[in-house]
Amino acid sequence: EIGGQISMDAKDPTKSSVTFTIQTASIDSRNAKRDQDLSGPDFFSVKEFPTIEFKSTSVKPSGKDAYDVTGKFTMHGVTKDMTLKVQQVGTAEGQHGKIAGYETHTTIKRSDYGMDAGVAQGMIGDEVEVTVSVEVHAE
Repeated sequence: EIGGQISMDAKDPTKSSVTFTIQTASIDSRNAKRDQDLSGPDFFSVKEFPTIEFKSTSVKPSGKDAYDVTGKFTMHGVTKDMTLKVQQVGTAEGQHGKIAGYETHTTIKRSDYGMDAGVAQGMIGDEVEVTVSVEVHAE
């Protein structure tokens, strides 16, 4: 379960903002036992930390249809500054008006957020590659 809001000012992108929230209890790895482990205290601790959040503090153009979106990323009770390199990947005219697609790729170190189960033993990798793809509709 992911929700969020993107407010894009095409004339002045620095006035834009991005927020998103992920409900940690909604994790679905298509394996019930693994989901149970991921929901527990060694990983997401969903009862104690029910959400993962990102709230932008600045948006800056960084090339053709590209933006550096900097903000506060909170996971597992730890908040860190993060800059996402966001690229517009397409535009179209849809049934309800103009739409645009955006994508970003980043790597998160689990241990930076206190989620270090299995890392020291080499059982589970510390770095997690994340891809976020969104479609936005003009109002």
